Amino acid sequence: RAATCAAGLLAGGAALWAAGLAWTLASRTPCPPDARGPAPLPPDVAARFAYPEHGTAPIVTHTFGEEQGLGWRSRWLWLTATTPGEAAPHRVQVIALSPDPAPPGRRAAVLVSPILGGGNEVAKLIARSLARRGLEAAVVLRAESYLASNEPPARFERVLRTAVVDRRRALDWLCQRDDVDPARLGAIGVSMGGIATAILAAVEPRVRASVLALSGGPIADVVVSSGQRRVVRYVAEAGARGTPPAALRDALRREVVSDPVALAPHVDPRRVLVIGTRFDDCVPTPWQARLLDALGRPEHEWLPVGHHPAAIYAPYLLARAGGWLEARLAPDSR
Repeated sequence: RAATCAAGLLAGGAALWAAGLAWTLASRTPCPPDARGPAPLPPDVAARFAYPEHGTAPIVTHTFGEEQGLGWRSRWLWLTATTPGEAAPHRVQVIALSPDPAPPGRRAAVLVSPILGGGNEVAKLIARSLARRGLEAAVVLRAESYLASNEPPARFERVLRTAVVDRRRALDWLCQRDDVDPARLGAIGVSMGGIATAILAAVEPRVRASVLALSGGPIADVVVSSGQRRVVRYVAEAGARGTPPAALRDALRREVVSDPVALAPHVDPRRVLVIGTRFDDCVPTPWQARLLDALGRPEHEWLPVGHHPAAIYAPYLLARAGGWLEARLAPDSR
């Protein structure tokens, strides 16, 4: 009887999963045929993400942590970059993944941006999947936490700029490699990684295709309304220090000028895939829709779940995002 019950539960779960996937496929919406092109990036915005190392060959200061798996191999490496306004360079940590065995000739490469916290397992899962497809992948790790309630909201802006500069420096490193085609570069991020990827897509013309999953904006509204425990704690700690949620929202709106919604007009919607979650309370669905609209409603689809339950669709998400990037970064797609 127990076996029969378990089998029934499994069958019911599989049916729900399949129904959800069918719903997602039905929600697919292509980019409008008359989609606008990206607006030119103003010089003052470009200056926010300029870095003195631009145009110079990156030097790998340290390499370690080599690993190998089915269809991929990886290594950790350190580069350096300087955030605009900072006096000294900082370390850029990258996990570089390659197909194994590596195909001949130059291949496309994709930057992978991690989620807000954790041990980078989601980013590594994505990168390994890309490497198995024959793509280079580079996971650019967080230089520092986005959330620090004991520091002013202006810090969030600096951390965002640092995240984008780190990714641009990683692109410099990819572009100088003999096995990477510098004309076939992409980016992907989930949650906070998707927010960083949206900003990168606006300011970095070398990125030809971007996937944004479970991401939204404006950042101030996402932070104050998020149900994610780490973010809730940040808001509560700010309140305990004398900055209630409404004041925190106002401060973030004022200080975070490099917001993905503000920079969305500079993104080409024809080169973006958005994957959203219809019942999300971590990056609340209304703010996912807000970013989608600001981007010009590029190609998109919705999963009928919340933020963390989206993990049950990981095989589909890996296949969908990987296949989309592979097609957009193919040699004949320029």
